[in-house]
Amino acid sequence: MNKSLISLMLAVSFSASAQQSQPAQEEQRYTFDRPWVSSSSQPMSAEQAQQVQQQGQPANPDRVNAEIATIMNSKFGQTAIDPAMYGYSASDEVNETPEQRVLKKYKPQQKYTMSVGGNEMIPISSGLPNRITTNFKQVQVIGNFPDNVYLFEEGRYLTIATDSKAPIGMHLREEGMPETTIAVTLFPFSVGQAMIDLNVKLTPEMKREMERRAESREKQAQLEESLLAQQEFDRVTNEYVDKFSTIMESVARSDIPAGFILEETAPTRPCEGLVSTGIGHVQLQRLSNPRNVIDIVQISNDSNQPVDFDEEHCMVKRDAFGYYTSDESVIVVGSYPRSTLMPGQQAEVYIFREVMRPEQVKRKRTRLISE
Repeated sequence: MNKSLISLMLAVSFSASAQQSQPAQEEQRYTFDRPWVSSSSQPMSAEQAQQVQQQGQPANPDRVNAEIATIMNSKFGQTAIDPAMYGYSASDEVNETPEQRVLKKYKPQQKYTMSVGGNEMIPISSGLPNRITTNFKQVQVIGNFPDNVYLFEEGRYLTIATDSKAPIGMHLREEGMPETTIAVTLFPFSVGQAMIDLNVKLTPEMKREMERRAESREKQAQLEESLLAQQEFDRVTNEYVDKFSTIMESVARSDIPAGFILEETAPTRPCEGLVSTGIGHVQLQRLSNPRNVIDIVQISNDSNQPVDFDEEHCMVKRDAFGYYTSDESVIVVGSYPRSTLMPGQQAEVYIFREVMRPEQVKRKRTRLISE
């Protein structure tokens, strides 16, 4: 067996040399362990190398291995050639650890294209924040992470930071769509921050469903924002209502609310809207403080039929042209002890106003004509 192997190897290595006979030329000797390497002290010229290739001489180890393997396969039915027999061992890459192979991929900006269900090992920075950009509308991260891993999801972006060197495994997908899941293993190294772009190959159906879900989430967010705004408005309104109700109840009990001063006024008619309703009215008292005033008005039914008092009649005023407009100084209007007056009955009306502060007074008039 050994003799046959040696004979075959020599036959392949020297087959072309045997066809040529040039005594004057220096003999080209080849080592046994590497038949394609010349042991001559002088390197082969480009011309000689071309001649060797044309004459069938092996020009590289792959060719030698292939030819010998073909002969051995035809003779013994299996590949019996080990490349290590000819002096070259496996590449150093074979002996690299997974971490070393991943570290070779590091760049400050990295781009990856992945299929759904794919798995990618990616180098990131240890101790500095890294950002992953996806083509999802709302990225969802799935995994079990230790306390020293910081994750922040924002739309299609994911920010991740860790002070550990331990790999971090996670699944990324469009929120609510498990069929779009990809697997990512992040290897932290002592390198700069990594900006990573992940492009996942999605089917048209997945993209349409993703768009539909994104629109639905946006509408839901708008609805929630509207509800929150309404709740805040109601809260503020209720605070004012409670505050004003307390003050008005105090006035209705003939008490003077804390912080207010009572003053008697000359008879006036502040509710211009009541003039045409058959309800007579006159203001005789006022409660005031630096921020608010409360006009206390007496109303009476001067007609011969029941009349309902409408608070809005005391919340308007006439403008320069004689039209009724809203009186912005009025906050709330209330009546006591009744709002429906029978003929000859009376009641008190309380008009709660805000005092116009100097900064609220207009400093510029509205022009009456167009230029």
